[in-house]
Amino acid sequence: MTPFDEALLRMRESFARQAKDRALRLERALIEGDRSALVDVAHKIAGIAGMVGFPDLGERAAQVEDLADRQVSSADLAAEGRRLAKELFELGSIHQPEGKDD
Repeated sequence: MTPFDEALLRMRESFARQAKDRALRLERALIEGDRSALVDVAHKIAGIAGMVGFPDLGERAAQVEDLADRQVSSADLAAEGRRLAKELFELGSIHQPEGKDD
């Protein structure tokens, strides 16, 4: 494995470990109706996810960012945002360090 591949693997693992926290921030923004925070969180997820090998997650986050930015209905935004949060929770659960339960 090249040094670049090793660095990419570390970034991918770090993103996965932080997925639950990102999902919680996303859900908090949805609950509070804070579109600005939602755009910010989704934008960060979209950029990082695609870069470290989770392109589908990155695309979903970009879609949530776009919906929040375009001021679509709260119901449509909430549905997509919750779908993204669920995927993040699942990713975080899969990559949970051994011996650590939430």
